[in-house]
Amino acid sequence: MDELLDILLAGLAIAFGIGVIVFWIKMLIRAARLSSSSDKIVWVLIILFLGIFGAIIFALAGPKPSAEGLGGLTDEDRKMLQQMRAEFENGPGSRPKVELTPEEERVVAEYRRAYRGDS
Repeated sequence: MDELLDILLAGLAIAFGIGVIVFWIKMLIRAARLSSSSDKIVWVLIILFLGIFGAIIFALAGPKPSAEGLGGLTDEDRKMLQQMRAEFENGPGSRPKVELTPEEERVVAEYRRAYRGDS
């Protein structure tokens, strides 16, 4: 019975150790993929020198994945993709469609009647 318990505890310890190593490597890779080179260097060094504690600090206090950008995209890339989507949906050189509330539609209709003579 004691041997079985020892084997079970040893197996759990090995599984926990592997999980810690995988978590540490995952945080190291995420830190290495940061867009800012100064942040990247600082976080990689923290994770390397502090080990699992550095990885935990990075996971809790470091930049969140959503702040790093979707799939590593920069703001410029996102802007270009939005432009491409607008052109695809509305035709080349056009602006994205604007959805008006009923109140805004009423104001536009009044403007057209009063100032442009539209009906």
